[in-house]
Amino acid sequence: MAGGIYDGCSFPGSVVIAAAGITISRSYIDGGHVEGAGYDLRGVRLVDVEISGGTDNFAAIGNSNYSCLRCDIHGGLRGLALGSNVVVTDSYVHDQRIVPGAHQTAASTHGGAHVRIEHSTLRCNSDRYACSNGVSFYSEDPPGIDDMLITRSHISTDAGYCLGFFSLQPGKPYGITNTRIVDNVLGASEYGPVANWPASQAGNVWSGNTTPGGTPINP
Repeated sequence: MAGGIYDGCSFPGSVVIAAAGITISRSYIDGGHVEGAGYDLRGVRLVDVEISGGTDNFAAIGNSNYSCLRCDIHGGLRGLALGSNVVVTDSYVHDQRIVPGAHQTAASTHGGAHVRIEHSTLRCNSDRYACSNGVSFYSEDPPGIDDMLITRSHISTDAGYCLGFFSLQPGKPYGITNTRIVDNVLGASEYGPVANWPASQAGNVWSGNTTPGGTPINP
């Protein structure tokens, strides 16, 4: 896809971002995902876009240099792949494709920085057992995970934890730093709201997170 504004479009299959300066608005991506060369989406802006995922093994959007405003993402293997320089606002990720044992998430990172998710709903639900967590932080790619914010969002899953953090351990040897989880509602889950919150690592903030009934959650 070349640079420019694509408004009111219907895209069959996947969309490949091949240039900077692209905005996709009021559009439908049917049976695919949004990707870029080498995981770089070149600053693409997705506004009022619905993505109905297909049968491939990719996240609906990934990995770096994109923004998503009022996106509705469903039906694929995974939701948002979070690399670096990502902004997600007022968006809804839900109802992934049923793939038993697939380790699905509504959003996940394996390493990256400068990610902001605000006022969104992130739900992992498929066959009851395929989700790893609602949102997973796997610090396995160098230099690790840094400067990430999730705020004023609703996170839930039908398996695993709402939020799972995995760092400084075999296979995930890097740190998780300057990660803020603030003023969220952590809903339904199999095991609980959070696993392995890295409280001792620099700059991490857990504040104002509650159950749907308003009970404070302390990791």
